[in-house]
Amino acid sequence: MCIWVFIGERYGWVLEDFQDELKSLYPWISEYKGRSVTELEIRHAVLNHAHGPLGLEGKTEEVSELRKRVAATVVNSRFYFRDPSHTETLPELLRVDFAPENDYARHRMALLKKDIRV
Repeated sequence: MCIWVFIGERYGWVLEDFQDELKSLYPWISEYKGRSVTELEIRHAVLNHAHGPLGLEGKTEEVSELRKRVAATVVNSRFYFRDPSHTETLPELLRVDFAPENDYARHRMALLKKDIRV
C-alpha cells in the first residue's frame, strides 16, 4: 500500500480534547491535544509507525503480517509540499483557503513538516 499526502500551509481543524473512547483505542493520542485532525491522521498512518506498529509489543505471531504491511506503508509513503509562494498567486478570495489560519497553525505546520522530513 502507498500513501500519497499533499501538504500546503493550512493546518486544519484543531481538536482541544478527545473522547475517552478515542483515548482507549489510540493511547498515543493523549500526547497530541491541540493538534489538527490532519496532523493526527498523518501521525496515525505513517509517522507513529516509522519504528514499527505501536501497541503491538509482546503480541503473538499473527501480528507479523501486520508488521510487514505497516512497514511497507511507511516505506511507500510519499509527502509532497506545496510551494508556500503559490498562495500569493491566487485571487484574494481564494487565499484564505490556502493560507495558515493563524500564527499557531503556521508554527504547528512547520513542526509537522519537520517531523515528516526526518
